[in-house]
Amino acid sequence: MWPVPGHHLALFISYCFEQGYAPATITTYTSGISFQHKLYHWNDPTDLFIIKKLLDGCRRIRPKSDVRAPITISTLKSICHALPFVCFSPYEVLLFKAAYLLAFFGLLRVSELVFTCNMYRNRPLTARDVRIDKDSSAVIVTIRFSKNNQYGSPTVLRIPASEDTTLCCVTAIAEYLKCRPDQVSYFFSHANSLPLTRSQFSGVLSKAIRFAGLPVHKFKTHSFRIGRASTLAAQGISNETIKLLGRWKSNAVQSYIRLY
Repeated sequence: MWPVPGHHLALFISYCFEQGYAPATITTYTSGISFQHKLYHWNDPTDLFIIKKLLDGCRRIRPKSDVRAPITISTLKSICHALPFVCFSPYEVLLFKAAYLLAFFGLLRVSELVFTCNMYRNRPLTARDVRIDKDSSAVIVTIRFSKNNQYGSPTVLRIPASEDTTLCCVTAIAEYLKCRPDQVSYFFSHANSLPLTRSQFSGVLSKAIRFAGLPVHKFKTHSFRIGRASTLAAQGISNETIKLLGRWKSNAVQSYIRLY
């Protein structure tokens, strides 16, 4: 029934909770219902006191548990070591190593790196967004769109070279560029010119984690971002600086920093 009666929405929230839905999922559903009511200038049932308390109760009784582990420097080394054994060609090894090192050292979201879906086809890095300094001292990355930047106001990152050449983002990007196909729009692309996708980024990561003997379920694509934030914190970098480097707009950065 539209507009939705308040008691119907209360029963819907209770039903979702009993079915085992996560509080975040229930909140997303109610937000969609709220949007529909505002669109037609109806009274919004999500503003009711009882609805707000039900959602609060869902979050208290079933708190979110983030099991994602940080990808540390040692884990990153294990992943890079495993790539020749889980990729089907030397080109793919260079492609995934460059992508993973850039994700880590750039504190990048996977949607900023690779193709995720047609809706966000303008977000991934293109060939014009990545370049190496003349003296090969850093990789310069331009982020045009991101989760917190929907209007295309570019953010330029400078990722310096590492002393450890086996984990140097500049070296990995340079090696990848030597064999990358010309005239390809997306920066991270396969030898056949097709873009590297989120599912491929995640799938090879899982294979490398498994090969390294680590628990696959604990490492996700966001583990690069979590790991870099945690590594910087362990080095004594302030939360405010990490927030700036990772382009966080809120204090959510604090939930990314893990002790290890």
